[in-house]
Amino acid sequence: MKALPTIIKQNFTAYRTPLLFTSASMIRAVATIAVGAVIAKFVLPEQLGVFTTLMLFVTYANFLQLGAVSGLNLELPLEIGRGNMEKAKRIAGTIQSFTLVSCIAVIVVGSFLFSIIKVDFNTSEEYVRFLIPIVLVMASLTFYQNYLLATFRSNSSFLKLSVIQLAEAVFNLLSIVLVVYFAFEGLILKTLLVMLFYVIILHVARPIKVAFFWDKSLLKQVIKVGFPIFILSYIEVFAVSADKLFLLNYSTLRDVGIYSFAAYSLTAFSIFSSSVASYFYPKLTYNYGKNKNRLVLWGYVKKITILLLIMQSVLFIICYFVVPVVITKFFLQYVDSIPIIHLLILAGVMKGSVIGVNVLWSMKAWKSMVLYQVGTAAVLLFCIFTLVNIYENKSIAVAAGVLLGNIFGLVLGIYLSYKETHCEKPL
Repeated sequence: MKALPTIIKQNFTAYRTPLLFTSASMIRAVATIAVGAVIAKFVLPEQLGVFTTLMLFVTYANFLQLGAVSGLNLELPLEIGRGNMEKAKRIAGTIQSFTLVSCIAVIVVGSFLFSIIKVDFNTSEEYVRFLIPIVLVMASLTFYQNYLLATFRSNSSFLKLSVIQLAEAVFNLLSIVLVVYFAFEGLILKTLLVMLFYVIILHVARPIKVAFFWDKSLLKQVIKVGFPIFILSYIEVFAVSADKLFLLNYSTLRDVGIYSFAAYSLTAFSIFSSSVASYFYPKLTYNYGKNKNRLVLWGYVKKITILLLIMQSVLFIICYFVVPVVITKFFLQYVDSIPIIHLLILAGVMKGSVIGVNVLWSMKAWKSMVLYQVGTAAVLLFCIFTLVNIYENKSIAVAAGVLLGNIFGLVLGIYLSYKETHCEKPL
């Protein structure tokens, strides 16, 4: 019989990576909430509305990557699982070169778009023009960050990524001082510095260090796989960011700012679930590439869905009672955000519990992937559009629409995951 210390050591070794990765994700989520609190204290809702509007460009600019990183997310663990390490490195080198091209492209295209599109921010034109170059740099940094994150695929690299995310969370917290002293300008500078810091340490610690390499056939292979996945993801990105677009159309920048503050709660939940998904997804893909056993994948999906639903539901109950007390005591200018936060946290519980749907991507179940992404996006947009045209309070209407859309997404995601893992071949 093994001694207790030996058993503890073996279990710690086996679960060290997922435990540390999950802990890092939770700390990042807490850091996001803390940063949101400081922003609420020193940045006016109207200013936060301007910042949120400009950051939408960073979100939509990802189209210029043409799904290359989405393809890398799938092809890299598949090739590693098959033992083709040399091909995996050639793929990584090619996408690294393509990422450099797309970084240059986003600055050129972004400069052109901002020169011809005029948006009334109710502030000085010189002030906005100062922000535009910073936003363009953020977009290019995001491109390279996406590539680097896709290269962390093994157990050892995930352990390294956990430490990196802890460092990023600490830096994120420390940089709050910029918001305290410089308010809105400090928010812009802080966002840029945190992004730059994260990209630098990801680059230094990247597990696959390859020279710039260009293989046209490999690029076509990766984009061929990744572009359909990317388009589906882009549909989701558009639907998810549509809440702010609806508010820009139907309401004011102040309401956008109020809603953006409330959305920090949804972002915090998303950081946790997205981090778990980034660990979970390559494991599914590697397992499927190695064993081709769909029923085993369903076991993973079921366990992670139940676990996340329970954990996040407990957090929602705690936040439901704590949030009103904290906001009414410390953040009176954002007091209108309380019911919005409640709705968005519950939406975060639904959204965060459906990460098992990544099994569809692992199995390349294209029809179900299309049905899931298009279906959830369409329902989300329909719910937001319908409610915002019915209710007078546009912010609450949008938040309620987001909640309903994510409830539908959870149900559809579980159904499709079960169906695909219990059939002989993908639909």
